[in-house]
Formats: sequence, structure tokens, C-alpha cells
Amino acid sequence: MTAPARLALDEAKARQVLLAQAVEAADERGALVSEVERDHAERLAAGAAAAGRTPDPAAYLPARAKELLRIVEQRHPSLLRLESRDPWWDRLAIVLPIAALLAGFGSDRIGDPRDLDLLSLPLLGFVAWNLVVYVLLLVTAFTPKAAARNRPLDRVLGWLAAVPTWFTERGAARLRRSVTAQFRLLWWRTAGALEAARIQRVLHVSAAAWALGLVASLAWNGLAHQYRVSWDSTWLGAPQVQALANLVSLPGRAAMGVEPFSRADIEQLHVDSKVPSTQQQARQWALLYIAFLLAAVVVPRVLLALGTGWRGGWPGRCGWTWMSRISWRRWAA
Repeated sequence: MTAPARLALDEAKARQVLLAQAVEAADERGALVSEVERDHAERLAAGAAAAGRTPDPAAYLPARAKELLRIVEQRHPSLLRLESRDPWWDRLAIVLPIAALLAGFGSDRIGDPRDLDLLSLPLLGFVAWNLVVYVLLLVTAFTPKAAARNRPLDRVLGWLAAVPTWFTERGAARLRRSVTAQFRLLWWRTAGALEAARIQRVLHVSAAAWALGLVASLAWNGLAHQYRVSWDSTWLGAPQVQALANLVSLPGRAAMGVEPFSRADIEQLHVDSKVPSTQQQARQWALLYIAFLLAAVVVPRVLLALGTGWRGGWPGRCGWTWMSRISWRRWAA
């Protein structure tokens, strides 16, 4: 059995072809397009796309889809909205990073804003979560394609891609819902990698924005207050905190030329220590944490966003054409 032929289409034409396919799959009784109208549309498309005796599929299928959708538009014009990307995602790509930036700015202000805790749970927990994401991305990158087709991540991303339709579907007819469901299924099967890249881009930008919010919070609070640098823990002692502090401060120490912290340095900063932290220590630790956030979160997430943005197509990027390879069958001439 020979494999189905495949052809490359840009995103706009691919959406038209798949929408026409969804209409035909759902419209079994010809309520949207009758058999006579379908034959007429195919003859028009074949005449427009013919290059010799046999029409070129890359030209014929989009032309046929365009003719069919022109008929559908007269009866159910709302279906033609599926030709364009849902505007919810463009709005979410702006709203979510802004919300993350504000959340990051506020998360470090829980408690006393004058305290700079070496074991700050909002900061260290956020960085730990990002490190887990990096590990998962590495594992995913080296997963064989055959085993990656049914990844739980892909199913979750597919579910997320359909979320905006929950808010735009209001009292749609049963036929329209069926066409919409068919199109969503066909589109995700064809362009799942594209949509997954777009979702990942929004998530990467939002994570970077959250980290920048934390950086802004540290810088802003330092303008009006002198941080009291300290730490306190039930489970960790000075040796463990020393190892963690030297690990966290590694990017900043490399940039600032600071020596690793000794155990005495860490013990001096314990909350029960009689020696208060100085302005120099407060400035140093604030800069170390800012460098840590930039190195561990902002820079990697921005690079990941740029990579997924290139694969998913940046909105409004001039000259961008996304090519989708879709299966096709020879329609009745």
C-alpha cells in the first residue's frame, strides 16, 4: 500500500483546505454545500489550477477549498472565522507576560520588604521550578519521534489550544459545532508542532517576565530601604546554607570577582547573630540574587522563546510563511 501523497502549503491555505475538509466531513446531507455545488466548485478549481491535463494539487486543493468556502459563507458566515487564528491567543500573548511581570514584582514583597532572606522560598522555589522545566525540555528533545507522538505534554497543549473556543462558542448550531470540532481535530493533527511552539513561546516569555518582576522588586525595595540580610531554617545548618549560597551566587561572583563565602560569613548572617548585616553586604547580596535570576531564568527563557518563536512564527513578522505538509487525495474531477 503506497503512502498518501503530501504537499506543502502556507498556514493560510492550509487552514482553508482543512476547513473545507471539515465541512465535507460534517455536512453529510449537503446542508452547507450540495453535491451539485461541489461538482461546480471542483470544475472551477480544476480550470484555475490546471497546468496541462492534470491539475497541480498544491494549486488545485486551495482553489477548491476557496470555492467551497465561498458557498459556505453565504449560509453560515460565522464558520469562516476558523480561517483565521483565534484572536484570544494574540491577546493572551500580551496579557499573560504582563500578569507574570506584576506577579513577580509582588511575590518578593510577601512579608517584610526590608528582609533579604538567603532562603527566600518565592525566589528559590521559582528558580527550582524553572530548572525542572529545563530538564523536561532536554528529555523531550532527546525523545525518539516514534515515542513522542502520544506524549502527555502534546495532549495538554492540544487541550490548551482549544480553551479560547470555550469563550467564543455561544449558542452555535449543532452542525456548526461539528464542523468546528472537525476542524480543530484536523488542524491539531496537521499543525500541532506549530501551535505547541506558539504556546511554549508565551510560557517562556511569561517565565522571563516573572523573573524580571522579581529583579525589579529587589531593585525598587533597595531604593527606599536597606536590606537586612539573614537566614533561618529548621532543617538546614550553616554548612548546607553555605553550599547553597555559593551555588546561587556563582553567576554574580563570577561577574563581580567575589570569593566563595566561608562558613563564618554564613554564620554571621544567621537571624540569631549579634552582628547586623552592613549596607555593603545588603548591596552585594541583592546584586548576587539579581545576577542569579538573570542567568538562571531570564537569559535561558528568552533564548527558548526566540527558538520557539522562530518555529511558531512571530505575530506580524513580515514575510513569514509557515509551510505545512498535509495529506491529500485526488478529488472527483
